[in-house]
Amino acid sequence: MSALPTAGIIDSDIHLAETPADLAPYTDLPWRHAVADPGANPPWSLNGALYPRLGAAPPAANLIRAPADLARYLTGTGIAAGIVLSTTLLKIGSLPTAAYAAALARAYNRWLDAVWLGSDARIYGAIVAAPQDPEDAAREITRYSARRKVAGVLLPLAGVDPLWGDRCYDPIYAAAVAAGRPVLLHGGGEFLLPGMPGIGTVFATAFEQQALSAPLLAMAHLVSMTATGVFARFPDLRVVFLEAGLSWFAHIMLRMDKEYNENRRDIPYYADRVSAYLKRQVWLGTHPLEAGPRAVDLLEIIRVSCGLDRVLYTSHTPFVDRDPPARVAAAFPDAAARDRVMAGNAAALFGIAVDNLGQPTVATRQGA
Repeated sequence: MSALPTAGIIDSDIHLAETPADLAPYTDLPWRHAVADPGANPPWSLNGALYPRLGAAPPAANLIRAPADLARYLTGTGIAAGIVLSTTLLKIGSLPTAAYAAALARAYNRWLDAVWLGSDARIYGAIVAAPQDPEDAAREITRYSARRKVAGVLLPLAGVDPLWGDRCYDPIYAAAVAAGRPVLLHGGGEFLLPGMPGIGTVFATAFEQQALSAPLLAMAHLVSMTATGVFARFPDLRVVFLEAGLSWFAHIMLRMDKEYNENRRDIPYYADRVSAYLKRQVWLGTHPLEAGPRAVDLLEIIRVSCGLDRVLYTSHTPFVDRDPPARVAAAFPDAAARDRVMAGNAAALFGIAVDNLGQPTVATRQGA
């Protein structure tokens, strides 16, 4: 088994288990009443659609409910820094009322800042952007731009309509670029695309769902963003796809290059093949690790797609399908490559410097 990096590990995908009780004190009125008393709403109501019907919590034994829980995980695994992400609000895109969605995102961001980001030097986080109100989301990004522990902006993939390539989201991208923060696009575990609001008639088994849902969501949004020129309009935008693995990116990047050769009149804003833009502006998380019996196969997929400098270690803790550091490190037998994936790439992207003692220190964000 390959050794772990000596300079520490950065885990870019650790999930919190926020509850209505956590968010209610930070929620603006009148929405606070709905969050504080979810049982008072009928199943079709906004609150009933979010609590508990959206965003089921991980198994109780693995819940990260307090900073002390996370501190134990970081210490026990030798992780020098971790980026915490929402769990419940990964499905915020499914909510039909923009004001409610924006209020929930603001509440989560306040809770994240107040409870988590000052609790431990190793803990960083990503604020949530509600796609239903891009202007409000942009204000949130600007509001937290001075908080160095805010490492990025979390954009949900599930249920977002229109897809993230629509120009209505330009205020979010402009604010992220101005703040020097990457956007993190994360699936919610189900195939929620416009016109496909649920998984009941889409997948018959968990095998189908887990094999297809996250990669297909990621591909749909990436094609949308590419087709509408997001990467040309925002050349300094940095985009991270999480929970879809690595292999999907090679397929869709090469497919879009093929379409560029044949239908470039549809995307006149690109001066080169789209792969030239994607390789510069897109990062991928390792989870779920798709490592076969030969390490060289995974490395070859990475080489022809995003490149080794664009791969981040992501555990997806605390879920049962998480990838512990040792498992991912073993997939990269070369020490230099392993150090980049397990820490170096994230340190450059998020502005986290990790010294030889494994303690995070402040660094300058890449592109900031």
